[in-house]
Amino acid sequence: MATAFQIRDFDDPDYDPFTVDAVNFGDAIDPYPQIHAMRARGAVIPGSYRENMGAPCFYSGVPKFSILGVKEADEVLTDGRRFSNSGFRQIIGSSFGLGSLTTLDNPEHGRWRKIFQKIFLPQYVKTWGQSIVDPVVHGIMGKFLPRGEADLVEEFTLRYPFEVIYRQLDLPASDVRTFQRLALGQTDFVHMPQAEEAGVKLGEYFRALVDERRARPGSDLISMLANVEVDGEYLPELVLLSFLRQL
Repeated sequence: MATAFQIRDFDDPDYDPFTVDAVNFGDAIDPYPQIHAMRARGAVIPGSYRENMGAPCFYSGVPKFSILGVKEADEVLTDGRRFSNSGFRQIIGSSFGLGSLTTLDNPEHGRWRKIFQKIFLPQYVKTWGQSIVDPVVHGIMGKFLPRGEADLVEEFTLRYPFEVIYRQLDLPASDVRTFQRLALGQTDFVHMPQAEEAGVKLGEYFRALVDERRARPGSDLISMLANVEVDGEYLPELVLLSFLRQL
């Protein structure tokens, strides 16, 4: 679908968001021996998971712990009286937005999640499989099948989710390259100014898309999310834009 507005790229033309993965998450191909060694120290140990794995830590000024036991992890994830998602506001909230479900606790989290769930029902997901997923899979594989071999991570796994999502959003082909650069850049918490810049520019892009799809709705995911309601309630703009960034 063509749009009447221009998506804005990073101000710094030399910034390369495609290095985000290596810079932010390290290069350990097999982390499990190290996780096993950490678990031998206890179910809860000092230091964030990232710190204990030798990667840069994005949280500052607060005590941090790694939760390595199943029972303990379940307790942290389900006991909303003692544990909160608000810690994510320091990083994810800075680029994805403070309306991100990841940063919210119940009852607010459940209130908006209920509206999102209405979109991801089997009847919708099934149509995406036929109209979006299959063509993406065939298109990506068609590029390397004639060779008879492929690096499946580089040539399939890294490409597949993004190809599906931008088709779900029905983005114009002319916007896709910049959109992908911003989508990757907003997760570059080592370079926080670029992550925040990406969040701002994706936010203005999605805001324009939401306005357009509300005026002329289609069958794409943005149209559905912009117009869905539960009990007469729509998603607030802050929550909707944060979700689209995080998607």
